[in-house]
Amino acid sequence: MKKLSVFLCVFCFLLGGGIANALTIVGDSDLIDPSDNRIETWLGEGPLTLTNIYTRNITIDTMSYVHDAVDDKGPTITVFEVNVDGTRHTVGGYNPLPWHTGGVNYTSVYDAFIFDLTPSYEKILHQSVTYQTGNSEDRLAFGAGHDLFAKAMGGDPTVWSGHAYASSYRDSNNDGAADVDVGYGNGLYGISGLFTISKFEVFSVASGESVPEPTTILLLGSGLLGLAGFRRKFRKK
Repeated sequence: MKKLSVFLCVFCFLLGGGIANALTIVGDSDLIDPSDNRIETWLGEGPLTLTNIYTRNITIDTMSYVHDAVDDKGPTITVFEVNVDGTRHTVGGYNPLPWHTGGVNYTSVYDAFIFDLTPSYEKILHQSVTYQTGNSEDRLAFGAGHDLFAKAMGGDPTVWSGHAYASSYRDSNNDGAADVDVGYGNGLYGISGLFTISKFEVFSVASGESVPEPTTILLLGSGLLGLAGFRRKFRKK
């Protein structure tokens, strides 16, 4: 009977959410909320561990600092806080391939995407043509437009800007078809021209083992309870 009581306590803990597909962030983040599961949902994986490998120091960092920190680190999530017409947006992208430094080049892969996490502006755009990311010494870029990128502007290597131009990421339904028109104002958050970047974070991405859904836990618990009842009945005989 004592063992059965212990089992019931553990089962209730699991059923009540003691274990969940929670996003784990290693290191600090001002831009991603661990309780936000949208990135896990978009990737179709979980639970995820995001490790902060770069946070911008706005007063001294140049793009070379970024590449020193993020190059050859495998899949990454890059997140910017940008100012768009007086409104702050949290935007970014998932790159399934390592960043690297070199001449501007593009890699063909179809599981990358860019996103806007801002409430009332939420949007995700998947790759619709072969250009996925652009790498060079002075920028990190998604798409050939660029659809989203960060780069030092105006001659000051510590002042970063970017823009969103719908070009390579024009699939809003993740069905492989482009349903967004080419050009400024058609990509993320519908802006035209440059935006300024106030915060910038890059995370390496690792997926953990899947956690059973509550329904699975319930079925498992019911089965074990049934076995326990059968065992007691058998002993009485």
